[in-house]
Amino acid sequence: NNEIYCQASNTYPIYNYYSRSQIFHNSVYARPTANSGYGMYLYTGNNTAYIQVKGNNVCMMHGTTCYPIYCGGTISYFQFDYNNYYSTESQYLAYMGGGRTTLTAVQTYDPHAVKVYPDFLNPDNDMRIFKDSNIACPAFLANDILDSVRPAMSYMGCYEGAVMNYNACLASFVNPAAL
Repeated sequence: NNEIYCQASNTYPIYNYYSRSQIFHNSVYARPTANSGYGMYLYTGNNTAYIQVKGNNVCMMHGTTCYPIYCGGTISYFQFDYNNYYSTESQYLAYMGGGRTTLTAVQTYDPHAVKVYPDFLNPDNDMRIFKDSNIACPAFLANDILDSVRPAMSYMGCYEGAVMNYNACLASFVNPAAL
């Protein structure tokens, strides 16, 4: 249940090597300055390091060989569900027992996976999302990063709820006396 921004060469915001883990409801926004990196780098080779990955929102921006998630080792020791894998490079969606370039291929392992660029409040410093970002999922944790209680249906990522219905901004000021 973390919010991670990363801008560096060869970035690995979440790195898990041979560790039995539950990786739930994280928001990752990475902008690699080099052409490689992974939003999540996970590796396991045996069932003592079983890894569950659920309800995460991972966005990889830029980089020509950047997977939102890279799973090395024995793919049968992973359990995935309800994750958002977004990459600006369509040929690098996920590495799960091999490169997966389509959402259908990813859904072989993560049946409710999506590939959506969420409508963030401000991806550089606030990864809360606007409503209707199409990344709803069951709550895998009781509370979000702000300690707000998650309802049974929540959102992928570290925040429980969306902030507003619309993303609007001021276009200009008008002097009413001049009208």
